Amino acid sequence: MCGAPGGFSQIARDKTNKKGHVFLVDIARIKSIPDIKEIIKGDITKISTIILLQESMKKHGSLDKEVIVLADCSPNISGNWITDQARQIWLSEVALGISNFFLAEKFVTKVFQGEFYLELLQKIREIYNQVKIHKPETSRKRSSETYVIAKERKNKELPLFNKKFLILED
Repeated sequence: MCGAPGGFSQIARDKTNKKGHVFLVDIARIKSIPDIKEIIKGDITKISTIILLQESMKKHGSLDKEVIVLADCSPNISGNWITDQARQIWLSEVALGISNFFLAEKFVTKVFQGEFYLELLQKIREIYNQVKIHKPETSRKRSSETYVIAKERKNKELPLFNKKFLILED
């Protein structure tokens, strides 16, 4: 999710030794990347984009395999910290909803720490048994950016896709 310019997807591709299927979704146009199954230009907050992703995964036989959702989402920065942090958390919640829809066994999301951070962590902990916080060494020390890594889905049968986070009209 939110894969532009494509670095996250290339790392995912390399980690799967090209045996896994990597799909990249972003609102921005992205040039072709070798061995990425499909690049979908679309807004992850719209149901139409999720349907396109689902159809693409079905076409490539990926729906019956282990799914990992990687969300490197960041809103267009406005300069107002409270607004930017709230928008970023919202994008992470949308990605969490997508991980539920696809019954993802693992979920990784970028998070801006701030007012809504703990609430998001609680939502992730309701779905996954193992939740860890990781601050990359490449991230500036004063940056609020961290990554949440979640593993071991608790409920493997019921997709809990919360549509209240999506824009329902295209």
